[in-house]
Amino acid sequence: MTKLNSTEKKTLEVLTKSFFTFKGDSHFRSYRQATAALNRLERLGLVKREDHDQSMYVATALAREWSQYPNVALEDVRAWLTP
Repeated sequence: MTKLNSTEKKTLEVLTKSFFTFKGDSHFRSYRQATAALNRLERLGLVKREDHDQSMYVATALAREWSQYPNVALEDVRAWLTP
């Protein structure tokens, strides 16, 4: 089961409410923390960079679906979305 730290959880909350985030947003304590959190979320397939602005991050369909079912394992939600 995939465990997220508090920064990664907060980032996903911000993404589901405002639809995008940047490395300079206020919920990050430092640029380094933002980079680490966003890179990990990107590797998990929960976040992607916008095509028109590489500094803007948006939630993927997997992240939006997983936020609706927080008690289900990420791998199970990924299996639902994969045909």
